Amino acid sequence: MNNNIEIIENKFSNSLRKKEVLDKIFNIVIFIIFFVITMYVALKHEPWNDEAQAWLITRDLTIPEIIAQMKYEGHSFLWYMILLPFVKLGFPYKYMSIISTIFVNIAALFLLYKIDTNKIFKLLILFSEPIIYYFGAISRCYSLIPILLFIVCYLYTKKEQKPYLYAVSLIFLANVHIAMLPFVSMLIITFFIPMIIKSIRAREKREIEKYVLSFVLSLTGILIFLIQVLDLKCKLINDRISIIKSISDIIGKISSSIYSIIREIAFYNVSTDILSIIIITLTLLLIFVSFYYKRQALIFWPSVIAMIVLNTLLNFVSNVQRSQLIILFLFFFVVCSKFDNTKKEIPKFINYILYTVYIILCIASTFDVVTIMRNEVTGTFSDSQNVAKFISNNLPKNSTIYTLSEIFGTPSIIANFDKSDYRFYNLTENRYYTYYTWNNHMDRIFNINKIEERFDNSLKTQEKTWVIAVCHSVYYIEHIKKLYDVDLVYTSRSTFNPKGNIGEEYYIYEVLGKR
Repeated sequence: MNNNIEIIENKFSNSLRKKEVLDKIFNIVIFIIFFVITMYVALKHEPWNDEAQAWLITRDLTIPEIIAQMKYEGHSFLWYMILLPFVKLGFPYKYMSIISTIFVNIAALFLLYKIDTNKIFKLLILFSEPIIYYFGAISRCYSLIPILLFIVCYLYTKKEQKPYLYAVSLIFLANVHIAMLPFVSMLIITFFIPMIIKSIRAREKREIEKYVLSFVLSLTGILIFLIQVLDLKCKLINDRISIIKSISDIIGKISSSIYSIIREIAFYNVSTDILSIIIITLTLLLIFVSFYYKRQALIFWPSVIAMIVLNTLLNFVSNVQRSQLIILFLFFFVVCSKFDNTKKEIPKFINYILYTVYIILCIASTFDVVTIMRNEVTGTFSDSQNVAKFISNNLPKNSTIYTLSEIFGTPSIIANFDKSDYRFYNLTENRYYTYYTWNNHMDRIFNINKIEERFDNSLKTQEKTWVIAVCHSVYYIEHIKKLYDVDLVYTSRSTFNPKGNIGEEYYIYEVLGKR
């Protein structure tokens, strides 16, 4: 009898060892594949203007000035503090994407080794559009979201034992970008407030103290973020809100935003009719599933709706990368759905519906991103490095270069130079600049008299006077042509626009003299 028990125990022990070995092999193989793909794409990626914006702010400002600048950027100084040592120690700007890719790979390791969920879901999330491309190759503050969200997922199961640690993780997640604020707020509301009420009813002083302090700690994180970004006088916000004149206008804009965000989650290459059917079906299924998950539904739906409203009201909450957050929110929903539900036993078919929705979104997003990544590797996302090289070879140092753009269009060129190499002057905003500031002092009126005066002075003092026009602002050149002989000396290569982003093509004109 004892021998039989011993044999069974040995078999069980051996099977556990085999499982552990297989798990290790799985984790190592998947991570190597993920690392190679993401690092290769990052090395091929050329930073665009929004990436250069953060780099230049970090390069040109002190820490207090960086914090003051955040009210125009829509996110916290956290990403800038990470960039700071790289920028100050001379890390090459053209390899900026390696920084974000490192964080995404750390997130991949954490997911593989620490998150308790099915291997299929780990594969789906790792090779979905946001993780494999958008939050890695494109070096923005969003690259911090995967690792922070996975940490929150991990601590969610331990939040009652470690409320302080859970609160700290929420502080960091809140201080990535304004789009994360609704999600973090719902996590705080759905956990800390019920636990405080429960502790008060049970008259447990230690528990009351623990949850009240951790609640205050998490709120402090939101307060830190709001102090940085809240500026009701910001021209960006005022201009955006002033466009909205009525409730029907708001509904129309939000509906349009919902449609474009869902399209950009995973269905960019699907026809409009098919997309509409998919959207309606998946939405109804997800709402149906949500009724079985009390806190997860309260976290997911308000987070998504609030993010869409922010997307409608604020320019710095645009569609593409923010839409990728919905896949991450759904991952949280899937991983944590076994906790805090309204029914003790959830029917299996409910879980199957939820998992099916998630699998469809992730697989579709992976198909979407294959084309984008191929273009990234074989094509040109930005031509800024070639433009910078052309400037270096043809224009003397310390020259003034004029630019024409309605929105920020040339930081990705400027970041390739040292601050003292050239001076850049924006003709449509009438100021010298490196990074862009959306404030109340911008003068966007194209004043031909002021421009003529500046060109006249420039022609007297410089060997050459150049104007860089961004693709969407070339028509401004027609005004200059009426006064001066203008020669097109450089046209950037054709660039690809993933999911309809603003193009980044450049035209360089030499101003030869008055007509």
